[in-house]
Amino acid sequence: ASMMEWGDGDAADWLMNDILRGRPPDVVMASDVVYAHSAREELSRTVRRLCPVGHVGGRVLIAHRWRADPVDEDSFFRSFDDEFDRGEVGLEFFPEGSYYRTRSMIDMKYPVSIFEMRRKR
Repeated sequence: ASMMEWGDGDAADWLMNDILRGRPPDVVMASDVVYAHSAREELSRTVRRLCPVGHVGGRVLIAHRWRADPVDEDSFFRSFDDEFDRGEVGLEFFPEGSYYRTRSMIDMKYPVSIFEMRRKR
């Protein structure tokens, strides 16, 4: 496991070249990272750099808590749809009947979503 700042291309290259011996990571995990609109472009660049075109075996997992503007937040995830297959996973980890398994009456989203993205073939 390794941590890095979004948008730090040198750190991404160091991770892939020095630590992973020239290979992209098998899994990129992030949690609660989409709420800061100002950091989304850096996050997007870092995800694409760590899971480059052709790396169909890699996957990106992002846990997201929906906040004030779900349409805006969803646009971030939709921005990957041309390049990545995306699905919501992980609901089985939340107890039946819990708050986290209750959809909003406004937008029909769960309070927390876990998205898995894989490069399209």
